[in-house]
Amino acid sequence: MNVHTALNERKYAEITGNDASIEAVAAVTGKRIRVLAFFVSASGEGAVIFESDRKALNGAGLQFAAAGGQGFASTDGLFQTDVGEALNLDNASTLTLGGHITYIEV
Repeated sequence: MNVHTALNERKYAEITGNDASIEAVAAVTGKRIRVLAFFVSASGEGAVIFESDRKALNGAGLQFAAAGGQGFASTDGLFQTDVGEALNLDNASTLTLGGHITYIEV
């Protein structure tokens, strides 16, 4: 997708919790979840990895040296799940997370 993605196609999800695995967006049958933008805040030191079910989508993940936040955006999309898979966050450090995701289903 690009900058011409209709606003009514974009969806939003809240990131919240401190579980080791957090489902950010539920799986959609026959569709991928393409992340256009996100912001994640964390309560301390650790890493957070976006996953398609259990497969890492953003390499080594977001690294936090202390409490703080990180965000990125791309009109073409940052990463996407495999078809029919949920978008999860691996939060092995069990940090308290907050934030949001902007995504489309493709």
